[in-house]
Amino acid sequence: MAKTICDWSKKDLEKNSERLMELTRNPCFFCKKCGRVSNSKKALCRSTAFPKQNIEKVDFAA
Repeated sequence: MAKTICDWSKKDLEKNSERLMELTRNPCFFCKKCGRVSNSKKALCRSTAFPKQNIEKVDFAA
């Protein structure tokens, strides 16, 4: 079984930064244990879907 991003070390985060960006773009799930987010349920150790009504597009450039 592959490591979830919850278990990635600082070195893993640096080494796999491109993959991390792919997994965290437009997140639909969050980890109940550590709070990390992902667009893939399998990328997190204790994933839970965001409630539909709480998901909104946020413009961080504003």
